[in-house]
Amino acid sequence: MKLATIIHMAWLCLAIYPLHQDSILNQKVSLSYRDAPITEIIQNIQREYEVRFSYLNNEIPEDIKVTINLENQPLYLALDKIFEETMISYQVVSGQVILKKNLQKVKKESTPEEEKQETKVSSQGSVHNRATPPAPGYTAENEEADSLAEANDNTASVSISKQPQVISTIPTEKVKPNQKEAHEIPEKSLENSANTQNNRPDIPTNKKREKTNLGRRFERVGIGLRKLFQKMPGEDENDYERKSFQFGLIYPLSTNGTQAGKYVNEFSLNLLVGYAAGLDGVEFSGFGNIENDFVRGAQFAGFFNVVKNDVDGAQFAGFANVNGGNMKGGQFAGFINTAAGEVEGIQASGFMNMSTGYTKGAQLSGFMNVVTDNAQALQAAGFGNFTSGDMSGGQLSGFINYSHDANVQLAGFMNVASGDVEGFQGSGFINLARNVKGAQLGVFNVADSVDGIPIGFLSIVRKNGYRRLEVWGSETLHANVGFKIGVEKFYNIFAFGSQFAAESLRWGFGYGVGTQLNLSSRDHLNIDLMSFQVEEDGDRVFENTELNLLNTLRIAYNHQFSEHFGIFVAPTFNVMVSQRRNDIDGSIGTDLAPWTVFDRTYSGTNLQMWPGFHLGLRF
Repeated sequence: MKLATIIHMAWLCLAIYPLHQDSILNQKVSLSYRDAPITEIIQNIQREYEVRFSYLNNEIPEDIKVTINLENQPLYLALDKIFEETMISYQVVSGQVILKKNLQKVKKESTPEEEKQETKVSSQGSVHNRATPPAPGYTAENEEADSLAEANDNTASVSISKQPQVISTIPTEKVKPNQKEAHEIPEKSLENSANTQNNRPDIPTNKKREKTNLGRRFERVGIGLRKLFQKMPGEDENDYERKSFQFGLIYPLSTNGTQAGKYVNEFSLNLLVGYAAGLDGVEFSGFGNIENDFVRGAQFAGFFNVVKNDVDGAQFAGFANVNGGNMKGGQFAGFINTAAGEVEGIQASGFMNMSTGYTKGAQLSGFMNVVTDNAQALQAAGFGNFTSGDMSGGQLSGFINYSHDANVQLAGFMNVASGDVEGFQGSGFINLARNVKGAQLGVFNVADSVDGIPIGFLSIVRKNGYRRLEVWGSETLHANVGFKIGVEKFYNIFAFGSQFAAESLRWGFGYGVGTQLNLSSRDHLNIDLMSFQVEEDGDRVFENTELNLLNTLRIAYNHQFSEHFGIFVAPTFNVMVSQRRNDIDGSIGTDLAPWTVFDRTYSGTNLQMWPGFHLGLRF
């Protein structure tokens, strides 16, 4: 039976429960801020108190600073204080606090009686909206349904037009088992979850990101995984019965019997497959382990470990580790590791690691690592690393690295950053990036803009790159044309030259590198190093394989008379390395140079040196 079939069958057996609304706004919080941005306070609340917020990022005012000092007070009082100078109202819908602009909300000085009335929690406790009262007969259930539909519509609009982005955090609350079954994540919301970002203080949520087709494909992979592992929280941990020891063959043939899904085991030993609500300790199975809710501790299985929700510990499996929640610890598998939520730790497998949420730690695999959101991690793979979000770490692969934003990318073949690189890109063939602040090292480097140095055979910088066409004359190759491309600090030179005054035509194609120092806005100093392979005596192109290399170091002073026209003069020092043999007298070398200061032959190679001079035009 395929692993996907096993997982589907296991998931169909699990219960679905709704989120508990009251506990969100009534939970106690302690806040102390002075002139802090609202978004910073919201991010810290969600991180410290596990509250899920959803809002349009352009509706939260960035110019309003909040000073607040509360100690062990309900969350709704804190939100009233935070948004009292704004047009923002809040509601709790399906376990998340929805923030939205309410034009009917009036900012004014309230009397103590009004403040009491405004901050009073309703008896149902599921909806808190400081706006105009609802119409008669309009119940909390109606309002909740309308708000959820509106939130989903806003979310859907992000993917089809350039609308403000919906910011949504990951739900972490659990619910009681006696509540009705109602918490299903709408498909439309799931499909657009790729356009959401986690409100983490270390990741900017207002940064515009244009996804590439490749990035969208990987996000769809993550969406599919999240659909498979829709996190339907189980019972509260305190509602489970704990077992210090459990032994079994395969469910339900175990000491926990048919009630295994209601127990949390501290030590579990299974000959084939173990099944339980959770693990708070150590578990061993000859074939596989399945936990309906969580794991705190370590799992060891000969084939697979499957956990519905969060893992805080380590998973070891001969084939695969799969969990539908957050991973904090380590996953080690012979084939694949997957986590549908956040990963803080290490994923190591022989084939692939995948995380569809925020990743902080390391992913090590023989083939591929995938993160479909933000990552602060090290990715090392024999084939490829892919991050559709921002990569604040390192990507090391034998073939290809792909990320939106990146710090360090090292690949045997190719690096792609669809956004910005602040650090280093190094590959055996090509580097591609939007904006580079740092360095690129590869045969080919391509970027929109560079604040740093691209080093390679050819570097193309579209916006702020350096491109110059030059023609010049010299004492050796009398007529030359060259094109410089790259950046001022480091550019590539492609050139062609000929000597037409000799008995027979001599010509050469050249390549070089250089750098420019700006003496003033019109005066520049260029240091260039070029090499020409010179063809003589009517040789056809590439017919003569003998070395006949003219190497030139020149220091050119250039004056720009206008933006597109300048004149330069340059003293040069030339070194001719030749293995050409004269067919008439058998001598080694060439008489390309009109004079020399050094001329000797060593073991079939002639070496000549002389000073020279270039005079040319720059366009």
